[in-house]
Amino acid sequence: MILLFIMGYELITSALLLTIYIGVEKALGQDASGREASDWVFLISATLAAYFVSLSLTFSLASYVAQAFA
Repeated sequence: MILLFIMGYELITSALLLTIYIGVEKALGQDASGREASDWVFLISATLAAYFVSLSLTFSLASYVAQAFA
């Protein structure tokens, strides 16, 4: 049950961060180097950023849950 909660939390966090990141990049209209970036670059970079951030959040949440039940 706790694992399902953590997986759901990671999925929601990833989707939220992906949406925010794509919105910011589209608003700026350029990538980090200042060039005009294409849509697939936005998608790949946003997906990777959201994955790594949500992965770290998931591990920190899992450690808090483990401490709560220890």
